[in-house]
Amino acid sequence: MVAQQVLTRNNEILWKLIEDKVVLLDMDEGRAITLNEVGSHIWTALEKHKTQEELLQDVTSAFDIDENTARKDTIAFLDDMLKRDLIRIA
Repeated sequence: MVAQQVLTRNNEILWKLIEDKVVLLDMDEGRAITLNEVGSHIWTALEKHKTQEELLQDVTSAFDIDENTARKDTIAFLDDMLKRDLIRIA
């Protein structure tokens, strides 16, 4: 994934915020996925289309985490979400 590609949620995925965590419902796969606090933050941030770099800035601003760890974890999370077709390149 290129850092400046714009990302968005897959609008076919149903979701709900429950006790500060996002639960995604993928009806095609028949699965529910509960995101952790950081994943939930990224998902809600994707209400507006954002780049990987913008999301990284959001994460480092919102959480007490160093930039290298945030970058590694954010990229891994976004790559996984893209592979599962939960988010898309806009």
